[in-house]
Amino acid sequence: MSYAKSSARRAVDNAAKAKGSDLPMNEAALKASCVVDYLLRAVDDQGAKLPVGLILANIMTVTGAGLTTTSALLTWCLYSLVTYPGVQYSFGACFV
Repeated sequence: MSYAKSSARRAVDNAAKAKGSDLPMNEAALKASCVVDYLLRAVDDQGAKLPVGLILANIMTVTGAGLTTTSALLTWCLYSLVTYPGVQYSFGACFV
């Protein structure tokens, strides 16, 4: 497990080096290059950000969890695709 934690920490640290400016959650969802980038850049209405510890916990859950968590992530992805204009375009652009 320590290897997984250190790998996740390296991924977060690398994304933090390349991180752009902080953005409101809906804009960060459209402009983020990956899940870690989104979690690092997104701020709420008061300008608060997720602590790095929570980002690491979320990354560990998404990448290391089983079927239930993966299906929940896919549900949120589908929700974002149909709720936020531009997400479909950004998603499609990743594959072109």
